Amino acid sequence: MVHLLLAPLKGNSASSRSFPYHGYLGLTPVSVEGTVRTSLDEDGKTIPAKTLTISIRCYESRVGRFRSTVHTKLVVDHTETLWSKPDSADWADVGVLDFPFKLTLPKRIHGFSTANFHDYRTFWRLEAALEHLPMPGVGSRLLRYYDLPLIRYDNLALPLPALCPPPVTHALCLQTTKPRAPVVRYNISTPTVPVGPHDIIFSSLFLQPLDPGVSVRSATLVIERRIDLHSTPAYDSSTSISSTSSSAPSTPDYLTDNSFTPTTGSPLLSPYSSDSPRSVHDVPPSPSSSTSPLDDNTTSTSRFLSPTPSSYPPTLSIPDTRFTSPYATTPVDLPRRTLTATVASAEDASFACDSSGVWSSTITLQWPAPRSLSRWALGETLHSDFASVRFFIKTKVVIASAAGVEALELEERELAVTATNEAERELALAKYNEQREAAQRSKSKSPWRRRERDADASAAAPHGYAHTRSLPASAAREKFDAEQAHAHHHHRSEPPTGRSSVSSARKDMYSSNVWGSAMSAASGSAKPPTGTRKLKTPRRPHTSAGPRDKSNFPYAARAEVGLNSSPDASAEVGAAARRPKESGLGESMLFARDRSRETRARKRESGSSRELGGKAVELDHVRAWEEELKRIELQSRRSSAGMRGLWGLGRRKQLAQTG
Repeated sequence: MVHLLLAPLKGNSASSRSFPYHGYLGLTPVSVEGTVRTSLDEDGKTIPAKTLTISIRCYESRVGRFRSTVHTKLVVDHTETLWSKPDSADWADVGVLDFPFKLTLPKRIHGFSTANFHDYRTFWRLEAALEHLPMPGVGSRLLRYYDLPLIRYDNLALPLPALCPPPVTHALCLQTTKPRAPVVRYNISTPTVPVGPHDIIFSSLFLQPLDPGVSVRSATLVIERRIDLHSTPAYDSSTSISSTSSSAPSTPDYLTDNSFTPTTGSPLLSPYSSDSPRSVHDVPPSPSSSTSPLDDNTTSTSRFLSPTPSSYPPTLSIPDTRFTSPYATTPVDLPRRTLTATVASAEDASFACDSSGVWSSTITLQWPAPRSLSRWALGETLHSDFASVRFFIKTKVVIASAAGVEALELEERELAVTATNEAERELALAKYNEQREAAQRSKSKSPWRRRERDADASAAAPHGYAHTRSLPASAAREKFDAEQAHAHHHHRSEPPTGRSSVSSARKDMYSSNVWGSAMSAASGSAKPPTGTRKLKTPRRPHTSAGPRDKSNFPYAARAEVGLNSSPDASAEVGAAARRPKESGLGESMLFARDRSRETRARKRESGSSRELGGKAVELDHVRAWEEELKRIELQSRRSSAGMRGLWGLGRRKQLAQTG
């Protein structure tokens, strides 16, 4: 048996229900990267199959009792084929496969935000499907999926038209009609632009009772969410939904005139509107009572259009196919009903009356924060073939008259709601741009691009070690040869004294150090010197090459450059003798290089007389060094003789000589 695995590009999603993604739906492209794998059981049997696909899909479903899915429809399908059988065969064996993938949803794409309601839900999923030969008890398709908690970040809810002139003119175009109650002319100002989480909602009330003896005491503002569940036909929803491949999009034969084809990368309809740009305000409101079913002949006194079949965007029909859907349900005919819930409310009792008898007040409230996916969602304004989610502002005022206190309900106003507010959209866009810039910077740090930048910057670099560090190995070698020639000419110009041999050896040692540093810098393993270098403390000399005589960092020195006493030791030799080797001198080389630097600095600052004095001082140091070496050698011989005497070797030697 073949097993189907779906894994992200980084990490492991085996313990997570959601799959990682990058981007913001409706605001930026959304990309999903991962790998689809197939594995075999211990028996190693393959399975005949046709195709292996990866899809990003958006569904909407009606939920029945006990959270069982009754009807499911496809809203968006973005599919790519990873593997397919040869054209000459009906089936092909599938064994162990590994296909990396990257799906990208375009910026403008249809689909709803992920939301879970009591009887209705919308969700996105990443699905890997292997269509294989039908098998009894197994079916004809292997499916592996993960949820994608996508939330729309665009502002697709159309602004609502104002029914009355602006409130500043006090055009009281509405009037209460409650029987046996004082008549009040009024106007309500509500937001006509979409609102989102944490947004402040302002609602201004202007009331003018016809009876001057009537006063306004208080007003209550309630935002109500209304979910209209449409009647669904009793078709068999146990069949799967045929997906449209991104490689060869085509129009299925089962599509009717009022349906659309979800093709990859094409901008589709808004989740808030139908084919023609219409305001969500034009959709008829449902009765305030959630217990009475809706009737097609029901009339309304509000300023909305009557319901028509084209009030909601068309959706994709479900065809009858041979393979089983993961959402197998029982065909049920669901009636129309309405679910209401209170989202937010506010109350205000500070009404002010002007000289014309108009009472006015402004009520403010804040839209709640978005809830997590594990809780029931607040939702956003949407219209589909299964349901419609809308939000209304309901206002109730309390007036006092000579007859008593009356509560009057004013006309409700629809409110366009989105899943995100403007601040969240700006923040999401800034994060997305920052991540893209970071990705570009990480790409520019590759070794090849860094070499190109170093080559470009080498022309403007100062002469010295920083310039040598950016040079290739051949250029560093040419520079070293030039320095060697200059040093050789300088040595030949000096008088042939005993100091010249020591100075030549020290300069050769320094030149070898410069060559090794240049070669190490060219390979990227050396560090540039800082402005203040700490001189290393000279150590006690040793006769043997112990661990204290070697440095932590090897220095490559040329074979012809060494501690020679002849000024001609730095002359050019053949190419065969220029193979670098490890000097093993360690910190002695560092000490010699630092001493040579100090000597040259003193020579430049002082005159010729002080230069001769410096040479004498250095000659004394060399003599002291030689005397120290002789003393150490003598002490070593004495120690060796003592050890031989302790072991009886000396006695045996005497007996051997006398015998």
